[in-house]
Amino acid sequence: MTEAARKEADRLVGRAPDDRRALKGARAYALALEELAPTVGRALAASWRFGSLVADQPRPGEVRLDYVFVAPGVRVPVVLGLSVPPAGVPSIALACPAASWAEREVSDLFGVTFSGSPDPRPLVHHEDWPEGLFPLRAGVNPPLPVERVSGQYPFRHVEGEGVMELRVGPIHAGIIEPGHFRFTAVGETVLGLEVRMFYVHRGVERLAQGRVPAAALAIAERVSGTASVAHSVAAARAMEAALRIEVPAAHALVRSLLLELERLYNHAGDLGNLCAGTALSVALAEGLIIKERLLAMNQALSGSRYLRNLVGLGGVRRAPSSADLDSALTGATAALESVERLANGIFGSATNLERLSGTGLLSPEHVRALGVVGVVARASGVRTDSRVDLAFPTPADSEIYGTLKPATETGADVAARAQVRLAEARESLRLCQGIVTRLADTDPAPPGISDRTGGEGLGWAEGPRGEILTFVRLEAGRVARLRVRSPSRMNWPAIEHAIPGNIVPDFPLINKSFNLSYAGCDL
Repeated sequence: MTEAARKEADRLVGRAPDDRRALKGARAYALALEELAPTVGRALAASWRFGSLVADQPRPGEVRLDYVFVAPGVRVPVVLGLSVPPAGVPSIALACPAASWAEREVSDLFGVTFSGSPDPRPLVHHEDWPEGLFPLRAGVNPPLPVERVSGQYPFRHVEGEGVMELRVGPIHAGIIEPGHFRFTAVGETVLGLEVRMFYVHRGVERLAQGRVPAAALAIAERVSGTASVAHSVAAARAMEAALRIEVPAAHALVRSLLLELERLYNHAGDLGNLCAGTALSVALAEGLIIKERLLAMNQALSGSRYLRNLVGLGGVRRAPSSADLDSALTGATAALESVERLANGIFGSATNLERLSGTGLLSPEHVRALGVVGVVARASGVRTDSRVDLAFPTPADSEIYGTLKPATETGADVAARAQVRLAEARESLRLCQGIVTRLADTDPAPPGISDRTGGEGLGWAEGPRGEILTFVRLEAGRVARLRVRSPSRMNWPAIEHAIPGNIVPDFPLINKSFNLSYAGCDL
């Protein structure tokens, strides 16, 4: 399938991959500006899924845009690359709505204008950001602090008899990161929702520039606290592809074990947290207890409750002992037994199930149009899982994940998202058991190394919320460009389409069922 799919990709694009481009971990093509729109149209017709838009300036005076897609059967991301002037790039967002936020972000950070965009409003820049200051454009060093200006963001506005506008955030009553949610409603029935993020944009990609890979990897690991392993693995894989580093089997297996343990504690906590939206207080408390036990287990295994500081360039920094692995597996098994009891309470309560069923519907058509990933996509019947869609860098991982069948549901509602999380928690334990068994028969080896100092690479990982795609360009042993596309970046726009038709009090429940990261969006 892979070779046939790659030949079909060549036919669709109309040429062979660009052999002048040293991008590893992807199948890269070079396009002319006028070829972009028709090529994207053919790609979408062939069920290619938009993954990311990477803007870079390897040379002054022009911007290189890499449109990243996941194509069925190709097993590596497909990149459509072109060099453009900062103005006059045709927008693809009308044909590919998933690219809208990506184009707006590139416009804010690099100053590229996309002609024909259906939504040219700022995204990262807020109304007090000075016009014409593009922080990632080459040679730009804005004075600090940046001088602020006055302005007002042009939110969408709806008028009509009985129509109310409800504004929630960006500062919230609970311990939660800032995000602005603007509802249009008649009574309690929601007509529409507009989401506004980037109140705590941290400049992660700019922070990584000029740093050695190990330091940039530590920054990537902190994109989202509850997906530390997934973000560090995606970044490490990108750097390893760029530097042609081969990761030993034992190190790759430990990484996969950490990824599944991260998925397990997230899904267990998410199932419990869902009950906060239905006032099922006992189940909420049970979920918190289960998650706390898993976090304590993580601490014993790795020295970090969130499994930080283990993933390194070329492998892992420290291999867990056999006793550590056995203890982690015992703890994970006990936790899953508790999750099963928790699920009985969630799905066994008729009143609770009534709140979950039919709430927050997200159609498969919206999932595909918006490039939704992870649990949210699979709960709407769209099977996107990078553990299956993309090839693993090492044969050891391929053996472990060769039997994986991503859990899907067709309900497309809050209940379906909960069911997918439960099924994935079960599957994570099964995978952990296989990994620990495989590790017992795998010879330990030092991490992979390289004498290269430059190159480009794409890396990926399937985190608890879905697929992460990370691009890196290295020059003279330092990071020249780091681009992180998190699952929350893809899924936040989709929540706007799951709210209309529901009542306002259901928003917290729907929001929890998506479980999106604010920090994972505000890079």
